[in-house]
Amino acid sequence: MTLNLTPTDFNKEVDDTQFRKKITGLVDEILRERHSEHEKQKPYPREERYNFACPYCGDSSKDATKKRANIYYKGYGFHCYNCKTHTSIEKFLSDFGKALDSSETIYARNVHSESVSKFVTSEKSVDISYFIDPTILEKYAIPKAAIFKHWNLTEIDAPENGWIRKYLKDRHQTNNNVFGWDKKLTRLFIFNLTLEGKVLGFQVRNFKTEPKYVTHTLEMIYKKMEIAIPTDKLFEESSKLSFIFGISTTDFSEMITITEGPLDSFLIRNAMSACGLENEFPFDISNKRYMYDYDSAGTSKALEKIKEGESVFLWKKYIADIGINIYKNKLDYTDVVTIAKSTKINLLPINGFFSDSKYDAFYI
Repeated sequence: MTLNLTPTDFNKEVDDTQFRKKITGLVDEILRERHSEHEKQKPYPREERYNFACPYCGDSSKDATKKRANIYYKGYGFHCYNCKTHTSIEKFLSDFGKALDSSETIYARNVHSESVSKFVTSEKSVDISYFIDPTILEKYAIPKAAIFKHWNLTEIDAPENGWIRKYLKDRHQTNNNVFGWDKKLTRLFIFNLTLEGKVLGFQVRNFKTEPKYVTHTLEMIYKKMEIAIPTDKLFEESSKLSFIFGISTTDFSEMITITEGPLDSFLIRNAMSACGLENEFPFDISNKRYMYDYDSAGTSKALEKIKEGESVFLWKKYIADIGINIYKNKLDYTDVVTIAKSTKINLLPINGFFSDSKYDAFYI
């Protein structure tokens, strides 16, 4: 794009609030021109981005809920999580016959060039920092030592903790760093750790009381430890994400497997857990797939997801191909590993057993 620039263009100040209004207005024009049912596909304005139906790939032409295009106000970059198109706001508008004036173009270019690129290559997906700054999670997370002191926990490796060590070993858990043991109340603490080893959230596995599992978000931890809760939105966002196990340690540039429980996620490379069926994975990214437990509830959820075009694990096909006879009403990945090892059956890689095709629903 060639511009006839004057010194005034470079010195002219651009109000960011008005600039955003102009951008969103131009996006609305593009959508009205590209999508015949635009009224059913209204853009979704968020605090940090403008979310809408992608005019490149038409991702929501059949399903109005599939809005996977975004313009991020930080850096004014465009990205679609369906077709993976990633470009500047200037190029995006130009592709659909729209344009900024010269001073606005300079402003957008400056902001975009100063923003650190989160997309390393066209083959990669998105870095977590496009959703939240990892340093913010570190800022609000609690040192593990403080958690141990408050709940009177002991390390799994402590000599007196032989029973829980065996329990974890039987479930093929080898990283004792993500656990703490409450011997008095017979409770296992399963930690959602940051890269620096702080606690962002945790799940308690009760052995003698109900409910069996209780998940604690960051806000819940603050309340129980009587720590003053920050009033800013960044803490609120951090707490909302704190139940997603692996959020700080998962590589967002690779395929992410989402399991029901954290223990399963610890056994699978680059996996995360949303701690239950009722918790939806909060990131609209295309490089994700779901492995729910093999039971009635998990099967129902998997059928729901595959109808939405999401990739899910084909339990029936996997079990049949590795030769496991189904004799339980419920299976998870930990169970499968246990059965395979005890019966000396070779586990197959799970990568070939995910599908987003509704025609494969039979194998769920």
